[in-house]
Amino acid sequence: MDIADLYDKDIVVVGKIWNELMQKYSHRPNTQHNLSELAKEAEDKFYQAGFIVHVDLAPVLLGEAPRVDIVDRVAASIEHVEGLDHERKRHEVLDSKVRGEDFRGQKEKYR
Repeated sequence: MDIADLYDKDIVVVGKIWNELMQKYSHRPNTQHNLSELAKEAEDKFYQAGFIVHVDLAPVLLGEAPRVDIVDRVAASIEHVEGLDHERKRHEVLDSKVRGEDFRGQKEKYR
């Protein structure tokens, strides 16, 4: 799934979840247990938010953060059944440009 297939509110939700996970796990040692816990918690939290994700832990070997790829939406979501609402996405893109943001809500702090 490409970032263009996400609504702005989805990008904010993804950012909040990732920020929360990084705050929790970034100070822990990179042990197999901690990385497995991070991957499991990420999959659970993103699923609850409506996304199926794949957590790639390989970048950790290079001293980087793990990578989370959004594979799809959870099948029960309306976007999965009906597809992306292109008019809504167009409105979000135009509105964010007026606000000087890459996506609507970008300048708001993740809580």
